[in-house]
Amino acid sequence: MKLTQLVAISACLVCANSLAVFARELTQNPPAASASEVQAAATPALSVETSVSLAGVADRFDWLEAGSLAAVGMLEAQAIAVVNLETGETVWQIPVGFAPNVVRYDSQRQLLFAAGIDSNQLAAIDVARREVQRVYRLPAGTFDLALDEQNGRLFATHPGNRTFSVINLDRQQARALALPGSPLAIAYNPQSERLLVSLGDDETLGLLAIDADSGELLARLKSGSVPESMA
Repeated sequence: MKLTQLVAISACLVCANSLAVFARELTQNPPAASASEVQAAATPALSVETSVSLAGVADRFDWLEAGSLAAVGMLEAQAIAVVNLETGETVWQIPVGFAPNVVRYDSQRQLLFAAGIDSNQLAAIDVARREVQRVYRLPAGTFDLALDEQNGRLFATHPGNRTFSVINLDRQQARALALPGSPLAIAYNPQSERLLVSLGDDETLGLLAIDADSGELLARLKSGSVPESMA
């Protein structure tokens, strides 16, 4: 990928069978401008830097440690593909036995986690060995994953039975906790050690604040529309 001037890669979007890489241009020592121009430039627009073709339909992705590599869930192939975003080549691919809708990479343990909404399996893939290290059995299909690398925990939402799972990666144990609705997106805040979970069946109070240690529901928040992805 060829970057011009000062460009910071900020996001990717998986669209059907292609991976679009977005970039945000950052200007160094900008020229004098009016107040309105400064305000307009304060939030620079994203532009497509490159588009990488994929060998099949894909869903979500996650960055790997190298920065130019992305792990992509390939739905039809029921596999995880690691793609080089600079060359567009698939570096390696590993079957997981289900359609992986969501992937998360643990850089400390060098494990790649994959799960799907139509399967109760969670695959832990050893990136160095390029093999499935372990398969967890969860209560239901998984919509989203959130990772707590420092404490070795992975959180998974299961809208099918209104629960979310807490997986202890070091002890290789999992427990499920009930929720007042069908959970979709989940995000973990390492500073507060709290989870933010969106509910797919409640657009009034569709966000939950949860204590990550105890699983206690701390607050229900107004959300308007229901987010299906959070970070």
